[in-house]
Amino acid sequence: MTLIRHPFSSIEWINNSVSRIYQARTKWNRKRTQAIFLSGLMIISMVAAAAVPASAAGSSSVESTESSDMGLSTEQWTDERGADDHTSDAWNIGFEKDIDPSLKEAEGQQQDVLIVLEEQPRLDHDEGLSVNDGVQSLQERTESAQNSVVSELTAMQGVSIDNRFWIANFLSATVDLDRADLDTIAEVEGVDVLVEPVQFGHPSPPSDTTSTELDEMSGEFTYGLEQIGVPEFWEEYGQGDGTSVAVIDDGMDAGHPDLELSGAALIDSDGNVIDDEINRTTGHGDHVSGTVTGADTPAGEGIPTYGVAPEAELLHADVFDEGGGSFDAIAGALEWAVSENVDVASASLGAPPGFRLSLLIPIIGNARALETSVVFSAGNEGHSIPTQTVTAPANDFQVFAVGASDEARQVPDFSSGSVIDGTGFGRDGTRLDLGFADEYIKPDTAGPGVDVLSAGPLGTDGDGRSVTSVNGPADEETTYSRASGTSMAAPHIAGALALLQSATEEQLKPGVIEAALQETADRPGDVDVPERGPGFPEKDVRYGTGIINVTDAGDALSEMTRVTGTVTDHETGDGLAKVDIRTEGGVHSATDGSGSYAIPVLPEGGETTLHVEQFGYLDETVTVTDNIEDIAAEPDSTGLSEAETHDAVATEVPEFPLGD
Repeated sequence: MTLIRHPFSSIEWINNSVSRIYQARTKWNRKRTQAIFLSGLMIISMVAAAAVPASAAGSSSVESTESSDMGLSTEQWTDERGADDHTSDAWNIGFEKDIDPSLKEAEGQQQDVLIVLEEQPRLDHDEGLSVNDGVQSLQERTESAQNSVVSELTAMQGVSIDNRFWIANFLSATVDLDRADLDTIAEVEGVDVLVEPVQFGHPSPPSDTTSTELDEMSGEFTYGLEQIGVPEFWEEYGQGDGTSVAVIDDGMDAGHPDLELSGAALIDSDGNVIDDEINRTTGHGDHVSGTVTGADTPAGEGIPTYGVAPEAELLHADVFDEGGGSFDAIAGALEWAVSENVDVASASLGAPPGFRLSLLIPIIGNARALETSVVFSAGNEGHSIPTQTVTAPANDFQVFAVGASDEARQVPDFSSGSVIDGTGFGRDGTRLDLGFADEYIKPDTAGPGVDVLSAGPLGTDGDGRSVTSVNGPADEETTYSRASGTSMAAPHIAGALALLQSATEEQLKPGVIEAALQETADRPGDVDVPERGPGFPEKDVRYGTGIINVTDAGDALSEMTRVTGTVTDHETGDGLAKVDIRTEGGVHSATDGSGSYAIPVLPEGGETTLHVEQFGYLDETVTVTDNIEDIAAEPDSTGLSEAETHDAVATEVPEFPLGD
């Protein structure tokens, strides 16, 4: 690829490469990764593989080919949702020595405190570690950083350490404010910020949907499974054997005949696993778990099949044991799920306004580096461009956020969607160069979330939750219910991700599987999408890229490739951070602090199109094929001067609308 120029400012792409994104996977070592790269100066090429014909129903798998002329094989920790960052082994989450205002106002009481340490270990993408070795690496690095801090803190009067995390470099502590001084704690060498742990909760149940009695149901499958292509996938690829999903929710009834638990964890408010049995249930945990792995032949008479991946292993973490899902409990549950080598962790939870999203960045990032997709429901607060209705964790760039669809493939009014302003996730609005976009749309895709049938006695709760619960004929534990909300949509996508992981003999990275779902998702042809954000023609705040179809995504896996490269300023040669890189199908990535990027793509007709945008630079549309492509940029009509080109925040350049 030649230089991209214009008279005022320009972008130069160098060292672009395309590689097969599939990594060797075996049943005995499912979490080792391998990628093959071809690099060249100022050129870009595409190696496309033909689709693999399906074999007999229920036994086919997606295979990939590796060309011997593609260069050196290297193992990488690479997450295609963000950029490759070969320059840093730490997360810069933008904190400084500080104490949350809410903590400063507390006095004379036992106070829970989350202690965030300065060094936040980030797995080196080039380490080539197995998941177990990656976990050990994080454990060793956090332990080393924590030891001196813990020693000094425990020597203080009134301070006890309740948990030491390794998924991120955090400590959970209890502080007696009558005996210990928060300012003194904050000044301990190695401590970054003291935070009051917030309480997460389930999204508010929608009140504008209707429910059908269970005895009015008909058909072999629920509309949800049919809508996302599950029956066809089962015939072609199977039901998820060899994969695992961890549901993070409240408890569940482990005795339901349709649900088989492979692992469980009761998490306390400090993030510790205190038991391996969970029996307490409100019905919510049963319902979402049933959607993920409910039996293909339900025990209830007349109940249609409702579980997306019945042969996947189900693990379940209860984070509401002590009355609320604290941040520490959520972090502990994700840490537990990753340590269990799960393929997907799914939760239908949300944080209150004001939550520091940057606290989640190292947790989600390290989980994805350890090859666990992280799925969260988008929320039930409606979709709007000027209003931030998608809250944490679903508004994290790395999270796969899910909106709801109904039986008519429409998005209900309650389903949350926003254009996210990602510029101020650090302390005091610090701009973080982490390989995340400055603005992006959530949800990523939509899935069935209205009148969803699943396991458990979710029932009506007096707060407008539109469900009906009945007992099945087998025994008192055989219960089923209908519910609406993005809480019901998220487990459909979690199950679909497990199905896709099972469809190949290779261990796929989270970003690749998610990209396959996004690239093949679609909206109804007659749907007007007036609420797309400017600059986001491939995605909108209602559907994301569309309603998923897991069969189409499975068929696409053999065609997926990855484009990597570096975006630099032509005049200075400096790498450009936060340059938007998007595909026609809506997959979104961005360059990191060094200007590097990686994005999974689904070629069409042997080529793929990338949209490249950075404020102060001409937008570029790059067609990637198996030949060298020269790009000659047109002059920028805004007339930016050379002095305005690097960070380019000039007001003459239209910006995407930002949230409140």
